[in-house]
Amino acid sequence: MSPIDLTSYRHSLSLEGKAALITGGAQGIGRAITLALAAQGARVAVVDNNHASAEDLAAQVNGTIALPTELGSQAAAQAVVKKAGEHFGRLNVVIHNAAYFPLTALAAITPEILGTTLDVNLATAFWLVQAAIPWFQKQGKGRKLITSSVTGPRVAYPGLAHYAASKAGVNGFIRAAALELAPQGSTSEHAPSAGCCADPKSAQRWASHSPAREYWPPSGYHNKGISARG
Repeated sequence: MSPIDLTSYRHSLSLEGKAALITGGAQGIGRAITLALAAQGARVAVVDNNHASAEDLAAQVNGTIALPTELGSQAAAQAVVKKAGEHFGRLNVVIHNAAYFPLTALAAITPEILGTTLDVNLATAFWLVQAAIPWFQKQGKGRKLITSSVTGPRVAYPGLAHYAASKAGVNGFIRAAALELAPQGSTSEHAPSAGCCADPKSAQRWASHSPAREYWPPSGYHNKGISARG
């Protein structure tokens, strides 16, 4: 399998000697983040539930390892952080990008659907950050990034009440984590996105549920066609 050309992902920031872990790192936005990190010299642990995609990406990008995993439990989050940290000997960046979002009408959401959504999207953010704290403390600093969404904190979407609730929780969590861990030299950030707005079919579906039968994107939001559902 041929190596991926990372030229277009390079810029002035250097991550040489740094190690990162990213969930949902073999598909969609996560894959792009993996390539961007690798292009800057970082070694990357790719956590993904698509085993083949994770293994293929690791085979094509030097310094990258695959950690095929089904997230949703504290044990799973602890395991991938431990494996990445021990493999690289350090862990500078942890990115939670994976998400679970089955389109389901509110009346049809089951305890299983709601539980898995909260476990993967919200609880796993807690467990990843918690597991990474000892590594960050050892190094004196670290960075935590979570792919958020405008769905929940800013807008709503029919069929994604469970997803919206989980992402609203993510925004609350990241603010609290940033405040609590800042004195330790650890920074916490979230990256909201409005990917659904870029899709004409999705926008039309939103409009069909609006009393005005129109859809307006969130004020001041510059949509780049990126979805948080990596």
